[in-house]
Amino acid sequence: MYYDQFRKNIHSQNGEDGIIEKLFEVLRITDGYVAEVGAHDGIEISNTYNIFKNNNDNYIPILIEGDPPRIDALRKNLAHIENKHVIASYIDLGEKRLDKLFADLDIPDLKEKFKFLSIDIDGDDIGVWETLVDYRPTIVLVEADSHAPPGVLKRDPLTGCSAESLVEVGKKKGYELITHCGNVFFVVKELYPILGIEDNSLEKVFDYNWIRGLY
Repeated sequence: MYYDQFRKNIHSQNGEDGIIEKLFEVLRITDGYVAEVGAHDGIEISNTYNIFKNNNDNYIPILIEGDPPRIDALRKNLAHIENKHVIASYIDLGEKRLDKLFADLDIPDLKEKFKFLSIDIDGDDIGVWETLVDYRPTIVLVEADSHAPPGVLKRDPLTGCSAESLVEVGKKKGYELITHCGNVFFVVKELYPILGIEDNSLEKVFDYNWIRGLY
C-alpha cells in the first residue's frame, strides 16, 4: 500500500488531511496531542485542524506561531476549541527550541500521548526537528524543498531542505519514511510494519510532479 493515494485537502494544502486520516485509521490513533509548528491562523493550510476541530475531548492541539497578526487570527478562529495550547513564539536552536517550548507547557502525559507533529515554517524546518530530542511523536510531517530530487542532500535555512536530507535525519531519530506530497511523512520505526508499505525508498514514494514544475 502507498499512502499518496489517500491525498485529500480539507484544510491542508497538498493532500495531507487525507493521508493523516488514513494513517490514524491504520495505526488506530483515536486520541492524544497533535502539534503544529507554523500554525498560521489555525485553519488555513493547517495540517492539524481537521484532526481536532470536531473532537475537543479526544485530540488536544498544541499550536505554535510566531507572527503576531496570525496569532491574533488563530486565537479568534479557534475560540471554540476550549482544550488547546497556543504558543506565540518563533523557534530557534536555543532557548526557543522545540524541546524547551514543549517542556514549558508542563503537560504530564505529553511524551506518552504525543501522536502527531507538523513542522512547516518555510525555513529551517529540518533544524527545528533536530531540536526535538526529548519528545517522540508517533507521526511527524516536515516541509521539504520538493524541487530537490531524491539523492540530493540540501540544507538551507532560508530555502529549506531536501526530502533526502529529511530522510537522513529521520533515520538517526528512529523514524521510517512513509510518503512525500511536498511535505514528508515519517512514523516511528517500531510501528512502520503495521502500515504495509511495499517499498518506502524515497525514489519510490517521491511526488515527481514537483520536479516537473506541475505545482
